[in-house]
Amino acid sequence: MENRFLSKYHRQNPIRDFSARQTMYDLVMSINANNMDYSYAMYFGKEYPFSQLKSETDTLAAALYHDGVRKNTIVGVCLLTVPEVDSVLLAINKIGAISYWLDASLKPADMLHYLEARQLTILIVHETLLPVIAQISSLLSLKRIIVVPADKALGFPDLVHSMPDSRIVSISDYRRNSFEDVSPVEYEDGKAAVIVQSSGSTGMPKSIVHTDYNFNAAVKKMAYCDLPFYIRQRALVCAPPWIIYGLVNSIYSGLVFGITTVFTTLPAEDMIYKHLGEFNFIYGVPVYYRYLYNKMQELTFAGEIGKAELKRIRSILRQVSVFISGGDKVAENELINWQIEFDVPIINGYGNNEVTGAAIVSPRFANRLGSIGIPMHGTIVKTFDSDNGQMLPDGEVGELYIGGDTIFTEYLDNKEATQNIKYTASGIEWVKTGDLAYIDSDGYIFLRGRTRRLIIDKLGYKISPDNSENYIQSFPFVRECVVVGVEVAENDTVPMAFIELESQRAGIESLLDTIKSGCRENLKDYECPKFFEIIDKIPHKDNGGKQDFLTLEKLAKEFVTKQQNIF
Repeated sequence: MENRFLSKYHRQNPIRDFSARQTMYDLVMSINANNMDYSYAMYFGKEYPFSQLKSETDTLAAALYHDGVRKNTIVGVCLLTVPEVDSVLLAINKIGAISYWLDASLKPADMLHYLEARQLTILIVHETLLPVIAQISSLLSLKRIIVVPADKALGFPDLVHSMPDSRIVSISDYRRNSFEDVSPVEYEDGKAAVIVQSSGSTGMPKSIVHTDYNFNAAVKKMAYCDLPFYIRQRALVCAPPWIIYGLVNSIYSGLVFGITTVFTTLPAEDMIYKHLGEFNFIYGVPVYYRYLYNKMQELTFAGEIGKAELKRIRSILRQVSVFISGGDKVAENELINWQIEFDVPIINGYGNNEVTGAAIVSPRFANRLGSIGIPMHGTIVKTFDSDNGQMLPDGEVGELYIGGDTIFTEYLDNKEATQNIKYTASGIEWVKTGDLAYIDSDGYIFLRGRTRRLIIDKLGYKISPDNSENYIQSFPFVRECVVVGVEVAENDTVPMAFIELESQRAGIESLLDTIKSGCRENLKDYECPKFFEIIDKIPHKDNGGKQDFLTLEKLAKEFVTKQQNIF
């Protein structure tokens, strides 16, 4: 079943070898036993050695155990991208409890729902999020709120000591409650270790259950990539810890590989620019590369001062070995422009929460434009006819299914949704991605839209938005385009294009006419958007990651109701 020839794109031997059948705590502490003086994290210039990670992990684990946390207890975690993510993950894992990672952007009512639905008694939260907790504190049955303080040097106010809630304690004070060390639990196959939330970009968010084996196997696959996951490298992390791309592929993998993770608190569009010189490679999403590219373009025309700054940027970029991009697609012409400007290879990563992050990655030395890459070592990828469940031959477009040993256990308390996304065929358990794709003769995978975003018009045509999005985005003045379906009558859905321009421009109507004319000439009649709207910014979920299709569909419905810009 597996395409054996794909091994030519992978390392014959992993960068670091280890057994995936152990707890995360045991793996990190054993594989770094001789590296305790190495830095596992850097945060605004300060470095944190592995010896500090071990001490903070062990004391937190003991304090949690003393506070009644036991095997399979669910502990809520709501942190920003800070070094404490590592010690919290490992401490909870050491005692066999389950870390439940909550989105830091949740509204108070949603936060209340997630905390109370699981009857959580302990929450570990970043200090800047205490105002959200304060709005719902009287309704929470939590017995302890452990606060990771914000760095006061960054201008954050002291909130820990200003809130009149006896349940609140700083994490440093809480650690002092540990009287003696606790022994790590033994590894168990199939035991829940981590719960994360799906992004909800194509439906209601769901709680996704993963095991120690899932996390360790995902990192072991990374060890076979042709990427520079070498000990003592520095990796800038742009993805938050409540999504798998951030927690596993970016942060946890750094602990296993002995990489220094550069933490950034809150993702921002300019974060790569601000942290130039601090990293050798990046786990990013397209919006950050877009900012750096646009910044460099602006400096080209900014006189002598601009030229000097541009020279500085290019000099620093020479120490960067690769940019890793995940979370959303990048148009071919945009990717080419970035690589020419940065003079740094950019590789795509593709996956989802259900398969523990990245499952498909572009080889650094054999990248193929337009492709999302090849399956990672030991991962099986095929296309299926989603109507009848039949596997399709390579070259045919179908729904992309991913099989392997990193597939999630279940959606918590949602058996129906679990059964809907999992599929067993040829003795393999698959996860349905919802993406349309085809696989070429060399095993490279090319996306061709989403089944869940397919637009079916009144004539029964199944319209993939990708074709029209790619065409519209090929115009040099278009930064980003998303096409969604909008219902104009019962059983009649048509495409609508939302367009973000490269910059504020005069003559928008003229540009729009150019796009409309081009669509009429180059797209099939049923693919051609029937409505167009220029908007200031395409909305994204996950801090610049996946495009927020649900929000755009709502905007489209409102737009059509007002009958504006009818095409």
